[in-house]
Amino acid sequence: MIRLKALKRLDQFLNWSVSRKFREYPLAQPSQQQSIEMGIEEVRRFAEKYGYFSKTNPITARVTSDERDLIPICTLLNTLYEKKAAGQYLEIALAEILTKVLAYRDLKKGQTISIPIETDAIVTLQPFSVDHVFNLWHGMPAFGLIPETQGVASILLFRGTDFTILSTRGWASALSDLDRSGPGLHAFRHAQGDISSWLKKSANLGKKARAMGFSLGGALATYTFLYENDLLSDRPSIAVCGPGLTDELIKDWHALPAGRQKSFESYVNLGDIVPKAGKQFGAVYCLSVPGAPKPPVTAHTMLICSEPLIYKARVLSV
Repeated sequence: MIRLKALKRLDQFLNWSVSRKFREYPLAQPSQQQSIEMGIEEVRRFAEKYGYFSKTNPITARVTSDERDLIPICTLLNTLYEKKAAGQYLEIALAEILTKVLAYRDLKKGQTISIPIETDAIVTLQPFSVDHVFNLWHGMPAFGLIPETQGVASILLFRGTDFTILSTRGWASALSDLDRSGPGLHAFRHAQGDISSWLKKSANLGKKARAMGFSLGGALATYTFLYENDLLSDRPSIAVCGPGLTDELIKDWHALPAGRQKSFESYVNLGDIVPKAGKQFGAVYCLSVPGAPKPPVTAHTMLICSEPLIYKARVLSV
């Protein structure tokens, strides 16, 4: 309860002190905002029970080591398949669930996780094996997931900021947020050799990977796309609520072939201020729900896929 009260006070303070204009994102074509309706009750209940502000078991965007916390996530992924989630809704739901929830579990090599994957408008439930657990820097983990099926992209899953400050990896994660060259860039450089080796392995298997991450993990996914681009899948790598890029890193983005830039997408949530650090680049989409923008911490950590109506609009970017 102490944690929850502190978070709510912080959220209220930021909501009061940060202007609404700063928490909005200029849209490229405001008239082309899309409406996505799904409303899966099981997803709503999951967000209520396991969300960042949960009173009982907050496992969204929060590290836990209890293996039982993996069970409701696997059940939720199976529910998406059973409820026939598809198209843009499935894309958003998977991006959020994988990066905001699954990435915060201490996955073990050899574990199998079934994920609904859409290919040519057909959704199948695909088993993925945890093939490699990376030590990015002082215990900061990332996870290499390889599918059983040929033609399905592997997933390189980065964890966002870990606020368990009593652990070494928690301190390393918090310090990575403050990296002046770019959040998490030092950690990425430290582990780049290991990352590159695993990406080559997945490519040699004919299962090139997509890099994915939330917040700090979104920055790490971005660096992977910038500097290991040839080894990544044509299926989009995704940053969820990640920070923008520094001017120096923007130069590296522009150095990529235009055709390859299309294989990276970013989601930002209306009300969130984390993506305001740096410049937005490439294909950026603002996600929102009806009503006023949510307070900053809520906007950053919420599972928008739990809402019955989602708005999606392209953001102006460099």
